[in-house]
Amino acid sequence: MTMKKKFINIIIYIVLTVLMLAFFLPFILLVLNAFKTNAQIIQSPLSLPTGISFDNFMIAMKRMNFVNSFLNSLKIIVFSLVLIVLSSSMSSYYLVRSKAKLSKICFFTLVASMSIPFKQL
Repeated sequence: MTMKKKFINIIIYIVLTVLMLAFFLPFILLVLNAFKTNAQIIQSPLSLPTGISFDNFMIAMKRMNFVNSFLNSLKIIVFSLVLIVLSSSMSSYYLVRSKAKLSKICFFTLVASMSIPFKQL
């Protein structure tokens, strides 16, 4: 590598490092402030927490009703999963066993869509 390419690579790495820090800074502040009390956040939002407090997490769980939300999501997931498995197994059985020309076209189209990578199209 020539000196010019090395210099350009160093500049690129410096710029990318600065951008990475700029993108991760809000997430780091979020994590740091999650373990502080409200008074500590107001007093110094950029400092490290003096003591670890889980009060914010308990308040969020109570206000959000986390258990109820989790159970509702679980019900929706199980119901949709059962419907998807039943409908796909019934339709695939028909597509494979039927002698109609349209079902063969649909079957081979589905097989081709699963075996050919999308970027190749």
